[in-house]
Amino acid sequence: MEAFLSREEGGGKISSNYKDSNGQQYISPLRLLDEGVAIAHHHDGVSGTSKQHVAYDYAKRIQAGINNAEMYVTGLLSNFFISNQSRYGGGGGGDGGVVGSEG
Repeated sequence: MEAFLSREEGGGKISSNYKDSNGQQYISPLRLLDEGVAIAHHHDGVSGTSKQHVAYDYAKRIQAGINNAEMYVTGLLSNFFISNQSRYGGGGGGDGGVVGSEG
């Protein structure tokens, strides 16, 4: 992955389109969260003047983005720690890999 977040020229927007190492373009798994937060930043969302059903919609969109981002980040961290565990010969100590723990 070339860059986690890249700025589009001129607009100052965060791009959610990326290219992998093979040049294949894909959409960020964090895009749903990006969109939910962007919609909530609309003037009536920030000022608190939106109708209640609109506020619920903002919350629903942000929560969907959080859920999606959580699955993505959990997978990344899991893969990272599993690969590092095998690389550095970790595991088997029963302490969960916590430095300085007694157990």
